[in-house]
Amino acid sequence: MTNRELSAFYQEQISELTAVLASLTKTIEEQAKELTALKVVLLEKDKDAQKLKRFANINLPKKTEKRKYTAPVAVDKKPALSPKERGNNGAKRKVYDNIEELVEDVLPCDADFDEKVAVYLFHRDVIRYTYIPPRLIKHIYRCKKYRMGDNIFEGKAPVAPFQNSNFDSSILAHLIQQRYVYGMPVERIMKYLNELGIDIPKATVHGLIEKSADLLDRLTPHLKDAILADPYIHFDETYHTVLDGDKGSRKGYFWSA
Repeated sequence: MTNRELSAFYQEQISELTAVLASLTKTIEEQAKELTALKVVLLEKDKDAQKLKRFANINLPKKTEKRKYTAPVAVDKKPALSPKERGNNGAKRKVYDNIEELVEDVLPCDADFDEKVAVYLFHRDVIRYTYIPPRLIKHIYRCKKYRMGDNIFEGKAPVAPFQNSNFDSSILAHLIQQRYVYGMPVERIMKYLNELGIDIPKATVHGLIEKSADLLDRLTPHLKDAILADPYIHFDETYHTVLDGDKGSRKGYFWSA
């Protein structure tokens, strides 16, 4: 290959490389412009984020700053219903089925109403709980005597808890319940009985309670035997205030089976 041919070859290679270099330079310039545009966009977003952060720091309350209460937007409230329209507000009343029940039919009291002509449609039950105060009854057992030939027959009254006493076991149970279950003093028990129509002296009330305790003490051995005879025994504890001299009161515990 002559020098002229080599020179032409090199010139051709240089032209091709120059074209490639120009193309690459153009590509680099375009990518640089795109990067510049992206940088501008990112800077704008950063500025907006800083503005939002600054705005949030200004409006958010500090930890030591008390927050102001903003009243809720008033909502149009419906007018209150009358008691009849309201019903029971959807609540379910508790029904006591373990007490005595008395059903009474109530007919319309209008002057134009005639039960013989009217056609029965349905009924609506209205419940009212009534309190009847307790009462004391003077129960007289009139024990009569009869004679049949040489034999005398006499009726016998039920056995009383105590000899020469007119008080039934129901009175004794009431006294013990009021005294120890409800913790009522004897004076209040006497006042309560007086309101029911019977005036029992204080000494008599104390004597009845004491004698009732003696009767219950006789059941203790039999109760103990019945508990020990059971293969399963349940124990429970209950506390009772115990005085300990000048150290104040303490709680003592009873274990009951």
